Amino acid sequence: MKSNWNYPTTVWTGEDRSLDIIEACSFSKISTPLFVTDKDLISLPMTSKVLNNLKNKFKNIKVFSNFSGNPLGKNITEGVELYNENKCDGVIAFGGGSALDVGKGIAFMNGQKRPMWDFEDIGIIGKEQKKVKSHQLLLFQQLQELALKLAERLL
Repeated sequence: MKSNWNYPTTVWTGEDRSLDIIEACSFSKISTPLFVTDKDLISLPMTSKVLNNLKNKFKNIKVFSNFSGNPLGKNITEGVELYNENKCDGVIAFGGGSALDVGKGIAFMNGQKRPMWDFEDIGIIGKEQKKVKSHQLLLFQQLQELALKLAERLL
């Protein structure tokens, strides 16, 4: 089953949707993507197959995989630097939670002038981070909250 849903951005989900990445990029007017996946997934045949397909279409595609589980803020900063240096115009986040979190963080932080943590609830970072075992979960929750706040302002 394949489906698309929107809130606050378009999400394509379902079986074999990796075959539709080029169409999704075309739909989103992305011509120079940054492919984001973690350092473990990048070496898998599945990822190589998808990436080789994308390289046939996007001659200037760049890859960022310099992170593993429980990504840190510096991983997003490094990804944003690569995105900007190569004049990328979109992010393809491929993989599990870490890759999706880093990809969303890069996409969000591109063009921001303030540090990522300025967009976070200081109380959560200061107190709860020590209690939360997974920085990934914390980062996802905070980015999700930020996306909802931005969506409310836009509507």
